[in-house]
Amino acid sequence: MKRIIRTSALKNGLFSHNRFFISVFWLIGVGILLGSAAAGMFSDYENSFVNGVWQAYFLKRETGSIFSCFVGTISSSFLTLALSYLLGLCAIGTPFLYLTLVFDSVGKGLVFGFLYLQYGFLGILKSVVFLLPQNVLICLLFVYAINFSVKMSKQMYCLLSDDKITVDYHLNFKKYNQKYLFFGFCLVLISAFDALMSRFTYLITK
Repeated sequence: MKRIIRTSALKNGLFSHNRFFISVFWLIGVGILLGSAAAGMFSDYENSFVNGVWQAYFLKRETGSIFSCFVGTISSSFLTLALSYLLGLCAIGTPFLYLTLVFDSVGKGLVFGFLYLQYGFLGILKSVVFLLPQNVLICLLFVYAINFSVKMSKQMYCLLSDDKITVDYHLNFKKYNQKYLFFGFCLVLISAFDALMSRFTYLITK
């Protein structure tokens, strides 16, 4: 009896209502683990491309201007947001939308993996204060954007396949664009916050 109740709760309760968010947070975790593992693999090769990217990233944050850091953050994040927008208009875009989260998380995993390898546990603690908050905000922004794009992509598929029964999202192109304009505005604010926090990078690499 207890087993039936637990199964019913999982089927109709938390998992059923939050299936998308549970799935994407698992994917983000997988991406971060892959990035961290890659950081460990490339740490022995000082002249590797990955090591060069990591060093250039922190050098720019530490010595570059606030504006250059802002441009760097918004340009890299905008590519992910733009890809999410385009895939949402594609009838078969749903699986690729999930992959964008994995690829973005791999980059974040690389950064935190190298931080641990270079500066140990203290470097991770410092990054929790000066680097993690804005990265969490960007991840959440991508999660909500991809959730919206998945709904749009499914609706596009239903419309093209003339499956009227499963079309229950009632999205339209105008609403889709308005939502992404809002996501873009949020990205500008988060990027500005990240640019300001870059002034404290020396405390991480100290």
